[in-house]
Amino acid sequence: MDPSAPPPPPPIAQPAPRCQACGYELTGMSVEGVCPECGSRIWNPNQTPTSGAAIASLVLGCVAILSCVGFGPVSLLFGIPAVICGEIAARQVKRGERGNASAGLALAGRIMGWVGIVVGLVGVVVLIIMLLNP
Repeated sequence: MDPSAPPPPPPIAQPAPRCQACGYELTGMSVEGVCPECGSRIWNPNQTPTSGAAIASLVLGCVAILSCVGFGPVSLLFGIPAVICGEIAARQVKRGERGNASAGLALAGRIMGWVGIVVGLVGVVVLIIMLLNP
């Protein structure tokens, strides 16, 4: 080490980890498992808190709703995957693999996906009626 080099900066103090539910200090404890004080699940900072399937469900659901405006049957192409991705994300949350923030995204995506499916099916029926009655 070069003696003329400045000394390294001091380490930045990190706040003590605390249980999200009860506030119990978890310093020196494993972040896996449950809080010893209240028994609630401890969030693992290395775990992705939001499910990619939940985000995909929300995006696909939004596109399904927006495609209803232009041409109804196209919304089927986005509504069905939105419902599937939303169901996958909901199961991940139920198993504890993802954070609870994913539950709301998955629910919103599934609802918009179902709306897109219904509007898409109505669009298909209208299109068939229009084609059969010239």
